[in-house]
Amino acid sequence: MTTTNLLPLIFYHSADSDDAFMYWALKKGIINSAPFTIDIRTGNTEDLNQLALRGKADICALSIYTYGFIADQYILCSHSGSMGRNYGPVIVAKKPYPIDKLPSLLVATPGEKTTAHCLLKMFSPLTKTKVIPIVPFEKIIKAIDEGEVDAGLLIHEGLLLYSAYGLHLVADLGKWWFQKTSLPLPLGGTVIKKSLGKEVVAFLSSCLKKSIKYALEHREEVLYKIIQEDPRMIEGLHNSRLIDNYLSLYANEDALDYGEEGKKAIQTFFNLAYNAGLLPQPVEVEFIS
Repeated sequence: MTTTNLLPLIFYHSADSDDAFMYWALKKGIINSAPFTIDIRTGNTEDLNQLALRGKADICALSIYTYGFIADQYILCSHSGSMGRNYGPVIVAKKPYPIDKLPSLLVATPGEKTTAHCLLKMFSPLTKTKVIPIVPFEKIIKAIDEGEVDAGLLIHEGLLLYSAYGLHLVADLGKWWFQKTSLPLPLGGTVIKKSLGKEVVAFLSSCLKKSIKYALEHREEVLYKIIQEDPRMIEGLHNSRLIDNYLSLYANEDALDYGEEGKKAIQTFFNLAYNAGLLPQPVEVEFIS
């Protein structure tokens, strides 16, 4: 493995509790990344997508949809991502709109390169959208409440909490996807820059996977630590029980290994997105274990 010119490698992941949980061991040095130093930074989902699109990250957690635009520069890990098994992004509103009203509504989305946005356009191509960043996630809920938008497309914490804000479910895109494909829904993933070289990419991928394995094997310890180190998680999800519930959805065995079903789901997603005119060219997914 070539180790010349060892500048710190930049790894961006989201500020959400699932990524904090999965990469805690790597951040704390429990997983040894030597001879490389990994500079771990966080951001909101769409910002990470844009960083990857500009090639600014060596390793980046991003929306699966974004990979379709950068597959020539990055390789997708066969782990370190999130799958929704009959659940996923939801469209919610103050009023109980019927689904056939969606084309006439203005819907807030977390970003044009998010998987959720792509799913919305597959589900209801004529729906008008407005991007509202999701950090904090309440921004979309506030926009609905103040009448800035008619409805909102919620991901992450919003999936668990929208009913507590008195919002109505208009459509569940995770359930729609499962009914359409009988496959899990690929939402997020992690990519590594191909230009680092095959040996380095394989080594970095193994570091990420080891960090997730540690978190899953030491679940209570890591959950306690991430809450202790970042009180905003309690502010966002209100209590440790909800955080634990959230982690069970998005930081689980699927994150450790997509398996053949997960890989098939990812390829299916890109095939359908291309057929819907939401990608400029077909995508053949390249995985690194």
